[in-house]
Amino acid sequence: MLGIGDDGHTASLFPGDPAIDERERLVLAVPASGSREARMTLTAPLIEHARQVVILAVGTAKRSALARVMREDGDLHATPARVVRSARGSVTWILDEAAAGVD
Repeated sequence: MLGIGDDGHTASLFPGDPAIDERERLVLAVPASGSREARMTLTAPLIEHARQVVILAVGTAKRSALARVMREDGDLHATPARVVRSARGSVTWILDEAAAGVD
């Protein structure tokens, strides 16, 4: 179960963070940065190999990030949630009407 941030992050894979490029470890320590506390994150290989990924997005603030994930082209470093596009298992999106753009 993952969420997506307004900035396009998922898990604790944030835009521009080197954790996005981790290919060996399944879980990684992410140091504190700015107002963010130190934390642990799932890495891209774990998300890509999961049997099932569920992503929750709520609110209009998520629309832009969701659009960047869904586009055919895009930069994983700018929108880390795009990692789910490489998931081998099933991906289920749970969106409220505001995030989905249903007016």
